[in-house]
Amino acid sequence: MLSQPQLQAGAATAKLLSDQSTRSCQYDSEALLLLPNEKPDEKTKGYLNSLAQIAQTAATSQTCSSILLGEGNESDDTGDIAFWLGVGNYVSAGNVLEALGLDKWAENIKNVKPSLPSELSQHLDGMQDVYSFRATGSDSIVAVFLVGKTEGGWGGLIALKTTTMTETLREQIEKLTELHGRIQGLRQIPPAILKTPLLKKATGVLKEFSTLKEIGEAMGSEGVQGALSRAGESMAADGSELGTEVRRESRKRRRSRALSPEPPYVRVQRKGTSLLPEATEEAVGMDQLGQWASEYNRANKNKLRIRGSVVRFSIPDVMTVYMTVGGAGRVVVETIRVFGPREQKGQHGQSGYAVYQQLTQQLGSVLEKERDASFQGVVGLLGVYSDLFILRCSVCGRVVSGEGHVPPVVRWYCSGNGWMGRHVGCVIGGAIG
Repeated sequence: MLSQPQLQAGAATAKLLSDQSTRSCQYDSEALLLLPNEKPDEKTKGYLNSLAQIAQTAATSQTCSSILLGEGNESDDTGDIAFWLGVGNYVSAGNVLEALGLDKWAENIKNVKPSLPSELSQHLDGMQDVYSFRATGSDSIVAVFLVGKTEGGWGGLIALKTTTMTETLREQIEKLTELHGRIQGLRQIPPAILKTPLLKKATGVLKEFSTLKEIGEAMGSEGVQGALSRAGESMAADGSELGTEVRRESRKRRRSRALSPEPPYVRVQRKGTSLLPEATEEAVGMDQLGQWASEYNRANKNKLRIRGSVVRFSIPDVMTVYMTVGGAGRVVVETIRVFGPREQKGQHGQSGYAVYQQLTQQLGSVLEKERDASFQGVVGLLGVYSDLFILRCSVCGRVVSGEGHVPPVVRWYCSGNGWMGRHVGCVIGGAIG
């Protein structure tokens, strides 16, 4: 039996979804089941109810509100519930959203793979063609759907949450960064199309034009347009006057300096600044790593997970970091890679987003310069990135850089002022360390 707070969380999810839906959906509070169409038979109803109960119980054991949204989600008043669509063609996310009256959400669909507990995964053996996706609606609402086919038709689980301002800003930055990369790739299309070998293959030309069409559709989507509007409002209210004119003037100054002789460069030692603060405790040893991580997890919102020589550090809704560690005595961080909180790439490869690619390079540079850094020092540095998407650059005063649309990824410690941040471009010419 579920507790009263769990039942209330399920009812809150159903109400939030019904408010967004253009259809009249019924909610069976005892079965934790949302019904936009006809009711299922008793066997299917019981199966879906058990799915929802297992999901809610697992979420409670992991001290989070939803097993689909995962650890660290901040939606404490909603929970996982089941839904029933019946017989139909629901192999695509768009058809599922249409059946639930959430047609407008179809512009913001992204495939995801939630981390499910073993008991729920085993219970899903009663379904075929199981898949999951994430969709974003109005009022900063995000939903994760797990869909599958039972003997009587299609159904699954739903989880909803209202995103915070930080999450919304991060998602908008990711959308604009991805779109910027795709637009940069368009520069290669005209010369490629004009090449004789490619003209002989009509499919190659069609593929290039198809790419152009896809980017045009992405540009006109509600999500990108909202991000562009937000960026425009931010620039209008900025007042720092950092635009193309400033960058052009900067290039002129660099060219003029290149043409005039300059005195030999003498490195000036900066006082009171460092990439890491001075260590206040003895470096943790390999045999003490597990105990230290447990104590850290109890005292912090950020979490450490250890699997062999790989340590995963996660800041909810900001980033996930994979570190390989070694050392005969004290723990030494050998490699480090940063990914988005919802990227499913493990510790290998690289992130698909420019902000996390730059952050990986920056942290790698820190490890190279601070070879004697303790594990605690590295974890402390990672922890300050909780404000990655809201901290303003100490040089230009902006959150997002003028070029590249990336927030400040450079951090350094200043005695008396604590941690400070800058954009990569703003550091050039005066880099710390």
